Amino acid sequence: MPRIDSEDAFERIFSAGNLWRICRSEDAYTVLRREAAVGDDEPFAMMARSYLKDVEFPVRPETTEDREAIRYVNQEAFGGDAEAKLVDDLRDGGFVESSLVVENEGKVIAHILFSRVTITTKSGTVDAVSLAPMAVLPKHQRKGIGTRLLWAGLDACRKRGHRIVLVLGHPDFYREFGFSAKLAQRLESPFGGGEAWMALEIVPDATKGVEGRVEFSPPFSVFE
Repeated sequence: MPRIDSEDAFERIFSAGNLWRICRSEDAYTVLRREAAVGDDEPFAMMARSYLKDVEFPVRPETTEDREAIRYVNQEAFGGDAEAKLVDDLRDGGFVESSLVVENEGKVIAHILFSRVTITTKSGTVDAVSLAPMAVLPKHQRKGIGTRLLWAGLDACRKRGHRIVLVLGHPDFYREFGFSAKLAQRLESPFGGGEAWMALEIVPDATKGVEGRVEFSPPFSVFE
């Protein structure tokens, strides 16, 4: 069977928004397994590999019982308390839009958080979300867990109706998910710009005509 076009497959499955419903079809599952075995970094191949980790590394929303574990994951991943405190402050302030964890053998080994931000333009405001922080325990890094977690997080944002996701991070990693520094050029960040400041359009053309300053929630002020 010839390989399907990766870009087309990525668009169709991501837009459908329910990968597992699609994959209940034996044919679709076979496609995922075949694409996951491809030794390149095409977007669909990466997504297929990350979703096939679901049995070993399930992703779920955080619970109250996870808070100590989430704090530990962030402390270990970043080598300090700043990001762990940011998570606590965002949660306590009611700014969190989505907070997910990855489990392995019943223990939290990774965490991702999306919080509300506002883009202030000349004509008004535009809602968006910021991805920060994302953390994986050091001994579990470089296993595709962060990729798995980020795809799940973006899907959670899509389901909640968000249109724009912003991130300050490693360009080579985030570009594989569709983040673009070009899309963020007209969005002023209090943390600086350059190639590391990127935007993702969950809804096509969501950033079109949007120009202004991104206002983060108060807990981020310690990083300015």
